[in-house]
Amino acid sequence: MIIANPIYDVVFKYLMEDLDIAKGFISRLINENIVEITFQPQEISVRKAFKDEIIRLVRMDFKAVIQLENNEKKNDTYRIAKSQ
Repeated sequence: MIIANPIYDVVFKYLMEDLDIAKGFISRLINENIVEITFQPQEISVRKAFKDEIIRLVRMDFKAVIQLENNEKKNDTYRIAKSQ
């Protein structure tokens, strides 16, 4: 069975740009109640490494407002990053 790497999967990137889907996905990962989420622009960096190899870094940042059990709200940042 072949499993696609979700960081480089175009469909995954497209889905994560939908804030409702990103909110549900990240909320499940961290097991917290996210009440608001914003998507920060995606960053793709290409760096030259030794022997003319290229390193590609893909980064997706999200800012979230989390409601804690005592009804306080906490701001947090979540990053999905992958290098190739």
